[in-house]
Amino acid sequence: MALGPWREFLWSLLLGWWGGLLYDLCSLVSRRVGKRRLRSRAAGDALFWLLFTATLAVFLFWGLTRELRLYLFLGMALGLLFYLRFCRRLLPGNKRGKV
Repeated sequence: MALGPWREFLWSLLLGWWGGLLYDLCSLVSRRVGKRRLRSRAAGDALFWLLFTATLAVFLFWGLTRELRLYLFLGMALGLLFYLRFCRRLLPGNKRGKV
């Protein structure tokens, strides 16, 4: 049995967790830096999508099989849910708590 799909699924879990952490970090930075709420929020969102897209490109095209599979999206979603449920409240300065 090939371990390739399982390895990719585990990496996608980690990528989903990283996406949640990255989003919280970008929103935390935009809240502390920006005085204008709408502009700083837009800048934080743009920063998140630039960094996450770059991470996803490295993950998919250089690290794995260069294919988008359903289990990769499932793994990213489960990794994000894990972060939101258990790890989000551990970030200092985050007032959102658990989902």
